[in-house]
Amino acid sequence: MKKIDWYKHYLTKQGLLINPTTLKENWKHDRAFLKILKKFVKPPAKILETGCGLARTCLSMALTGYKVTAIDIDDRILTLAKLNTKPFTEKIIFKKADFWKLKIYFKKDSFDCITHGGVLEHFSIKEIQSILNKQLHIAPYIIFSVPIKSRWNTKYFDDTIFRNLWLPKFWLVKILKNYNIRYHKVIKDRKDSLVVVLSRPNNNS
Repeated sequence: MKKIDWYKHYLTKQGLLINPTTLKENWKHDRAFLKILKKFVKPPAKILETGCGLARTCLSMALTGYKVTAIDIDDRILTLAKLNTKPFTEKIIFKKADFWKLKIYFKKDSFDCITHGGVLEHFSIKEIQSILNKQLHIAPYIIFSVPIKSRWNTKYFDDTIFRNLWLPKFWLVKILKNYNIRYHKVIKDRKDSLVVVLSRPNNNS
């Protein structure tokens, strides 16, 4: 994947920092994802958010009662994320880390669940599978969302950042066919998204 300067990307967007007004809107966008998360991993479970970005979902999870650790590889983005969350909670742990090398930073089962949104679609199929395999070593559950191919998303994504907009069936049948899919649902958050719950093959609790 061509390297993306996410910090520069975020700076071009309006509404960079969360305020009390946008916090309500942010909560509304995350409501469907949080409902699915709570079905499988209940607060105060330990969550690792990989590729935290502006920490909008991290904040929603922390305010729901989860113990959130958020990682990103870019110090500048982590600074923005901390600014976003500080007025509302200081319980989120931010850490600079490369999600390709999770075993360096975290031991097996360091977390109850790994979450991320809008991350996997920027990679090839083989890279996605490699990422998921590494994550399932660190936590028994992965709950993620990705934008799907839809009319809305075609209009929503008007920037030049590369992303694979695939149909839900392609994700489930082609990419995730060898994984233990516990649940999946198409939701409307900030975009049309597919939320998928994966667990280790022997984790059916």
